[in-house]
Amino acid sequence: MAGYHTGYGNIIGQAIGARHSHLDNAGYSIDQENESFTKQEIVEKLIEEEINKKLKKEEAEEILEIYIKEIEKKFSYT
Repeated sequence: MAGYHTGYGNIIGQAIGARHSHLDNAGYSIDQENESFTKQEIVEKLIEEEINKKLKKEEAEEILEIYIKEIEKKFSYT
């Protein structure tokens, strides 16, 4: 198990997360909130975080692609 054993959030996050580290899913953070969550709530929070992180990555990639096209246009010598 990578990272710290902080509780159910970390364990479930490592089991279902697409990423590999305690820093790469919300499980560690959920465990550190010092609130009581059911296992179902933990899973829902982990999935929500995974979706949000994926969407942010896709948005960043789209913005980067737009910038690259603009730079290519600006410096195009044709």
